[in-house]
Amino acid sequence: MRTGQHRRLVASLVHTPHLQVNDTYFEAQVILFVPQAPFAFHHSHIKRFVEMLALIVSFAVLAGLPQGQAFVLRTKSITSLKKSTASQPLPSEYRQQSVTSARSHARSTHFKYRLYAAKDSTSFTPTSTDECDVLVLGSGPAARSIATLLSAPQNGKLEFDILVADSNFDRRWAPNYGVWQDEWQAICELFESFERPLGKECIDRLWLKTDCFFGGSFDIPVEERMRLDRPYCRIERDALRRTLSPRGEVEPKYDGEGNANYRVVRANHVSKCTAVNIYSPAGSIVHDEDGTSVLLQSKEGKVTQVRAKLVVDCTGHESRIVLKDDRVKSIPPGFQIAYGILAEVDETNSPNKEFFGPYYKEAMTLFDYRTDHFPNESNELSKAERAPTFMYAMPLNGNRIFFEETSLVARPALSFQECKERCMTRLQHLGIKVTKIEEEEYCYIPMGGPLPAKDQRVIGFGGSAAMVHPSTGYHLCRAMMGAGAVAKVIREELTEQNWNPDRAAARAYDAIWSPNNIAQRNFVVFGGEFLMKQNVVGLRGFFDGFFKLPLPLWGGFLAGWPGLPNNENHETWWARLVFGLTFVSKLPLSVALDMLGSIATYSITQGVPLPQSVTPLLGLPDGYDYVEKKVVLGDVAAKTEARKMIQESAVEEFIPVDFEEKVLLAFQPGSKVYSGRGPSKLSGEAGEKYSAGHVIDSVHDPCPSHALTRRLIFRTVLQGIVALPSAYIVLGNPDSTLAAAAPSPAELKKLQLGHARVQYLLSNWDVLTQTCNNRAMSSTELKQVVRTEGGGGGFCEKTPLVVQEYLGYKSIEDPLFKADKLMLKAVPLVDESVMDAADYVDLVERYREKADQTSLMAYTSSWGEANPNGGKEVVDEYLERTKDEVKETERLLRSVLSALNLEVLAPSDKKA
Repeated sequence: MRTGQHRRLVASLVHTPHLQVNDTYFEAQVILFVPQAPFAFHHSHIKRFVEMLALIVSFAVLAGLPQGQAFVLRTKSITSLKKSTASQPLPSEYRQQSVTSARSHARSTHFKYRLYAAKDSTSFTPTSTDECDVLVLGSGPAARSIATLLSAPQNGKLEFDILVADSNFDRRWAPNYGVWQDEWQAICELFESFERPLGKECIDRLWLKTDCFFGGSFDIPVEERMRLDRPYCRIERDALRRTLSPRGEVEPKYDGEGNANYRVVRANHVSKCTAVNIYSPAGSIVHDEDGTSVLLQSKEGKVTQVRAKLVVDCTGHESRIVLKDDRVKSIPPGFQIAYGILAEVDETNSPNKEFFGPYYKEAMTLFDYRTDHFPNESNELSKAERAPTFMYAMPLNGNRIFFEETSLVARPALSFQECKERCMTRLQHLGIKVTKIEEEEYCYIPMGGPLPAKDQRVIGFGGSAAMVHPSTGYHLCRAMMGAGAVAKVIREELTEQNWNPDRAAARAYDAIWSPNNIAQRNFVVFGGEFLMKQNVVGLRGFFDGFFKLPLPLWGGFLAGWPGLPNNENHETWWARLVFGLTFVSKLPLSVALDMLGSIATYSITQGVPLPQSVTPLLGLPDGYDYVEKKVVLGDVAAKTEARKMIQESAVEEFIPVDFEEKVLLAFQPGSKVYSGRGPSKLSGEAGEKYSAGHVIDSVHDPCPSHALTRRLIFRTVLQGIVALPSAYIVLGNPDSTLAAAAPSPAELKKLQLGHARVQYLLSNWDVLTQTCNNRAMSSTELKQVVRTEGGGGGFCEKTPLVVQEYLGYKSIEDPLFKADKLMLKAVPLVDESVMDAADYVDLVERYREKADQTSLMAYTSSWGEANPNGGKEVVDEYLERTKDEVKETERLLRSVLSALNLEVLAPSDKKA
């Protein structure tokens, strides 16, 4: 290298942990020029010298940086520093970027290092404090739904203080929400039960018909329309947002519309979860045995510390404070991407004013998977066939319509630009001339992926709990329906005298993802994976067969959440197996074979989840049950012997007595416990004086009730009253005996009422299992009748599904709903003269299996055409077999009542 030429050497800088502070960061560059003159020492010496010098300079730079601002530091020589501001957003982690020099003749490269400001909780000094029962983070539909139900009156009074935190609380919701009418009605009924009604103003438009286009494959004409007789609604998002807001938080012109009772703080959390219940920066979220403290920061920089019993995170799919479960194998999420426009259309030259192109104004178009708008053998057509998109169309009032070109689910996601170009190409081909675009929507929905990690104190809800349907992307109805179950559990826990936030969080997660619900989710996760691998031909065949299923089967799959209509057709392994077999029979042969092959491949590569969801052989997935932490006691007998021997020894030693055992031995008021040196006895006998002893007054005992139980057990063991094996069993988890408290008389009354209802069903079998125009039928029963009889039949129609109602499989209000759990809870009440506890548990298991089998038989009976040979006679045959199953269920239930010494009530239809 010639004299006078320079070479740039890169100094290695020390990287500090990053932290977002008002969306800024610190960036420092140190570029050192070293003249290439002949030196007497080796180049490695130069390099070491420069690196050390750069290190010193970098520390000096960092020490001089003011907090709360961002600076770029560059050195063009050793003696000069240039300072300038930087305004780039904070990345999630530091990046090392290779940047080519602007001076091309230097032909050299340097590296740019970003040094993020290291902050701890002292950087967020609170200027105010607040306190609440539940802190809800976020203000989307999931957050406002759960906050509205949590803050609803209970027994006519506002019981709980709920605080919603979001700096963007006043921002409008962007998405266009579409829901099935029957699902929305179920949600309205749920909110009505909490005395928080959702008014008719929440629905913007109702279509009685729903259309689909799957033409272009499997001999389906391109212009053929598949019509679904299931009404669809567009949510009036602004009205729903106002309804789920406090009255004082709605816009002035809508004064009085708010229907919620929670409070609002316009601030966001500043945390990131780094491990289960551990957050950065330190102190930003802190859990203890009574609750949680959270630091919130407003847009103006004001910091508030909120103290809450529980925290519910509704900040979305990619939450920073709800950790995903990495202990269970899971597939990465797929992504639904869509570009939508709310547009006005020129209808001047329209041949039929009842249509926008092929889209009927009185119907909502759910799927248009046609590709005839691309030229044959074009590159665009090839891409659209490999990575399909469909048009989703909502005709509104006048000449306004919402169009959305959607990639259902893909990994990696399709680009928004691709969706936009396909949307415009399709509309142009259909002769639809857009004159004005009122809104644009960019839809990004992660689907599937891992569930939240177990044992977290922060409760994820909505997107942060992965509640989006992994195959369809539906979320709104699932979140709003799920809010009911979660709110009920949290409200129950908040009223418990023995408050335990870990138990409350676990129960809330279990209300979202029970083992049964996880199994159902695993089934549809496979569905999403299958859809991702399909080209446009496969998707046309898939959905053409899908919508040829009976409505309750496909309807229950699309949203699939406990409490929503038709979910009973998917919530058990048998129902899912029946659905799958029936579905495959409706598919085109090539798609059916592909699905069967995919099932085999998926089961081999992913293991248990799919087989577990459709068979009883592998049990249920692990849920979020609360497991109390065990107290490690060690070998009590050995420790007791050692202490006794030390007491009797002539050698002066400290006698090992821990605090808890001091309280044990001094349980009686006025007794003394020795904790000093020298030979002594810890008998607490009256008259003995110990210079190092002290008196314990049990009246002022600070230990909670569960510790009191542990002390009593200790005392019993030390006195030798309980045998060692028994002590081991109890001491293994002493608090579990409290957790498993026997049910109350009111709870046991449910078993009696449920048995009376089963007797009533058997006594009035013919009347209850058919309708002769003398009993109002539910919408589900009407659909079942039409499906069984082909829309007609005699004057009387069979309605087998009524059996499920009497066995507790239709509603949480039914006395026998989850009766087996109540029965197991009643084990301590079993009359040993009738049967022992082991036989009773076996009886409960037999009851549960028989009840499940009976419900399944009733369901099977309701689908006469799907049964072997089909027809009305088969329905009657299966219905008679169902009656035999009900008789056996009643016998087992009667035995349970006998074991619990509960009176058998007279047959009755009453639920309470």
